This record gives sequence, C-alpha cells and structure tokens, in this order.
Amino acid sequence: DIISKLSRTIKNVTACMDRYEYSMASSHLYNFVYDDFCSSYLELSKVALQSDDEQYKNIVKSVLLKVLKEIIIMIYPYAPFIGEELYLALPEHGKSIMKENYPTPFVDGDDNSLQTVTNLYKMIQDVRTYKVNNKLAPNYKLKLVIDSNLELFTDFDKYLSRFAFAKEVCFSNSSKGVKYVYQDMNMYIEDDISVEE
Repeated sequence: DIISKLSRTIKNVTACMDRYEYSMASSHLYNFVYDDFCSSYLELSKVALQSDDEQYKNIVKSVLLKVLKEIIIMIYPYAPFIGEELYLALPEHGKSIMKENYPTPFVDGDDNSLQTVTNLYKMIQDVRTYKVNNKLAPNYKLKLVIDSNLELFTDFDKYLSRFAFAKEVCFSNSSKGVKYVYQDMNMYIEDDISVEE
C-alpha cells in the first residue's frame, strides 16, 4: 500500500531531520521514491489506469497526485529551486511551495494489504530471477500457481500476470512446479521446458 509506505517515509525522514541526520533522511526519501513509487507503484498504476471503471481510475490518479505532491515537498529542503518548479507544475498548487505545510504521517494502512503488496513485488522479482537463471527471455510465458488463503490476493493476480508475463495465473493448493514461499502464501512456477532439448 503506497500510502502506508509514504506515511512511514514521512515519519522516518522527519525523525532524521529532527536529529540533523540529513544524509539519512535523504536516503529514506530516495529509497521510497526510487523503489516504492517509481519502480513499483507507477508501474502498477499503468495497469489500473487501463480499467473501464472511471471511479477507480480517478482514485488511482488522486493517489498518484497526493504521493507526488508529498514527495516534492520533502525534496524541497534539498533542492529548493527544482522543488518549487515541480510544485508549480502540479495541476493544483498554491502560490509557492513555501506556503505548504510539511507532510505529517497519517494512520498506517491495513497490515494484510501491505504484506500482500510486498508479496506481489517479491513474486514478480522471483519470476524474473527464475527466467534469468534458466536462460529464458524476459517475456517468456510461464504458468504461475498461487496457494493462498488470502482472498485479497485475487485482486492482485492481474498485476502478477502483467509484470511477470505469465501465460496463466491460477489458484490451487498443489503443484509440481518450483515452489517459492512467502508470508501467508506460496507460488509455484510451472513451465514446459524440455531439459533434454
């Protein structure tokens, strides 16, 4: 959940700034922007924005805008001129970024939801690693079998299918494929590669 990760980042950055640990604060901010926002959430939002549900798409856009605005405000002390320009380029903004309040942490989201998203990222990475180790093309189609009691994950299977280039994602509690273990779930990778060939 990007909002929970944003809240934790705000908390960590603020705590470091209060202790004058500017390098550590910038590391927390960099890791969030690069790993969580750009590498993960932006990519996942591309799938969400292809939905036919206009209300859902508007929610995704609102989240993107909120997170981006908070990032720009946190970047401002490190890069004031760039921060000001980025802020003024937002669709909704005040007269200057200097008039904005510094972001404050909010209530963390549902831990199950956050863990499911973390599992999703790990699964995508594991499928990519599997392909590299087996000398397969990045877009090679594999069958993925998910063994999970979390009904929540059924909402994420389309993301796994898209970013892992899966031929099929199905739910079952047994498989002969290569097993990967995560918190509250397992994933099996099945392929039809002929080892002899």
